[in-house]
Amino acid sequence: MNFSTLQELRRARGLTQAQLGARVGCSQSTVHRIETGAYDPSGALRITLTNWIESSAGPIEGSPCENEGGGHE
Repeated sequence: MNFSTLQELRRARGLTQAQLGARVGCSQSTVHRIETGAYDPSGALRITLTNWIESSAGPIEGSPCENEGGGHE
């Protein structure tokens, strides 16, 4: 998986790197390194981040897509 959208999704959800790190079980510096491409996570962290990305890919609260009936709950 390419984590190039991680920063965009994190920011769209209003999270800092430290807050995302706390949610997925890593440090702020690890989140930074993943976002910049300096680190490619493996194992449990890779699975946890992939699950977070997939669950965060739905419409953002208040976005036009949220009210179109096809959004994620």
